[in-house]
Amino acid sequence: ASAAATDIVTIDASGLTGSNSVELDIKDTDAANTAANTITLTGSDNADKITVEQVTAASASIISVTGGKGNDTITVKTDATHDGRIYVDAGDGDDTIDVSGATSDNTAGNNTITGGKGNDTIKLDTDTTATDFEVVTASTAANNGLDSITNFTVGSGGDVLEIDAFLDAGSIHKASSTAAYTTNLGTSTDVSSDVVLLVDITGGQDITTAAGLDAALATGGEYSNFDIAGSSKIVIGTSATNDSDTTHVFYGSSDASGVITTTKVATLGSIDIDGLIAANFNI
Repeated sequence: ASAAATDIVTIDASGLTGSNSVELDIKDTDAANTAANTITLTGSDNADKITVEQVTAASASIISVTGGKGNDTITVKTDATHDGRIYVDAGDGDDTIDVSGATSDNTAGNNTITGGKGNDTIKLDTDTTATDFEVVTASTAANNGLDSITNFTVGSGGDVLEIDAFLDAGSIHKASSTAAYTTNLGTSTDVSSDVVLLVDITGGQDITTAAGLDAALATGGEYSNFDIAGSSKIVIGTSATNDSDTTHVFYGSSDASGVITTTKVATLGSIDIDGLIAANFNI
């Protein structure tokens, strides 16, 4: 592509019908002062392959990719000094989103990844805190699916798992500011409408699964003193260990009597659950 700084590059394949799909490979190689202002790519309702690359140093281009339905593969790459926003909405389907080769000086609220309905694979950048992405989950577990997220940066200035559509959490519960819970609370404690981080207790239930976590939160379970009010919600992160491991993220809801049922909606690969903080959940 070659465009002036005020130009808009738009390719929209959403009108394709039947079994048609698209393969788009867009690369902007212009100098910084002539980089495309906005690159907007929209796929079809089938399995598309969309790749967009901005190789211009210090480009402020806004890159926006919408996948539509189908099992799409979306890849975004940029120069290491890219300044513009990156936005991906993959839509329905079991999509693969790869922004591992993308960087941006924009904040997490501007760099947004929405997997949509389906079991999505999301590979974030390897630029640690220099580039922040906000991964948006859906309002229900059924509309989200189970997303596998890698390269998630924990801690201050890191990435964000945007859970607000399901629960606008008020706070995060940890054993301390630097550690998730590894033992049950001494007394029953209401953690309604919040995020809770738990590490599996040896010999108890396997809290990396929904069935195991439900049992752990029930009467007699290894984390039975974590309670929520009737007809309430909670988001729970669990891990088998508090070393570099997979963190499993669950939506939880209670019935009228406070019995909690959970559904896994995401995994965060190879992170230390202890490093997760309120800001990583947009709290």
